Amino acid sequence: HLSFQTSQADKNHIIAKQMEEMSEYGYALRKKLHDGQDATEEIQALEKIRKKYKDYYAEQLDQLHMEQAKEYLQGEKAPDKNDIKELLEKMAKGEKLTEQENGLVHIFATAQELDTAKASAELSSTLKEITQRLESAGIDLSEYSFNIEIGADGKTTVDGIEDGWIKSKVETTLKEFSEKLMDIYFTLDTDIQNMSEKERDLLKAAVDLEKFLNKATNGKVSLDDVKVDQGIIEGISRDLDKLLNEPGNNLTYSNYQSDLLAIRNYEQTQHKRILSELNVGFSVRNGEIQIKDNVSK
Repeated sequence: HLSFQTSQADKNHIIAKQMEEMSEYGYALRKKLHDGQDATEEIQALEKIRKKYKDYYAEQLDQLHMEQAKEYLQGEKAPDKNDIKELLEKMAKGEKLTEQENGLVHIFATAQELDTAKASAELSSTLKEITQRLESAGIDLSEYSFNIEIGADGKTTVDGIEDGWIKSKVETTLKEFSEKLMDIYFTLDTDIQNMSEKERDLLKAAVDLEKFLNKATNGKVSLDDVKVDQGIIEGISRDLDKLLNEPGNNLTYSNYQSDLLAIRNYEQTQHKRILSELNVGFSVRNGEIQIKDNVSK
């Protein structure tokens, strides 16, 4: 995504001007609140200043977009929001865009909109690959409606297929795609996208740790079993204890160590498990797949 840029000098000048205007009212606001006085005037003034600069940045972004779009428009009118929405829907279906369409959608759509459209297309293509794999085993997925749940450890379960052999075959095949499906889910799920960047990073780190622990201990230890006491990681085997508490120059285990400490610190301060935010689910109906987030809406 091509984002708003100005010369560094102009950008610094505008930011400094905004901060100067806000600091005047900010000081008055803090003083009135401290003295127990009505600060409605200051609050409204700060809101107006924020809106003024938000509108200014939006105008600058629009101007930049129009300048960037000239080579693709060739005298044609600029696309409106509905035009961009249609292009994003086309991308999400996996349809090929023309050079002009591809250029315009990458200029006018947000980074998140582009990521969502690409992930939707990848989800559909992944189901096709899974379907083809199962067809070679004599299973026609279009005959079944079922739900998929993927645990943080990568374990995949299917609900809605009664035949035990078919269910087992579908689960085994899906497990091979669990990592890709998990990545797609992270991009498409509204709740995850609404998290702060720090929370998303911690959630991804927790998933990686869960997979690592599951593989390293043959499923005997999960992230919930691991404790941290005064910076020391506990609840793990002797071999892992050495690797995680004294990783030395090993970057992989050093990252696991720092991620574990950061996760436990977050959970202690926020009073909730980071993995409680994760519930990866998909629904397959009539040969089409949706993430759980979209199914429930």
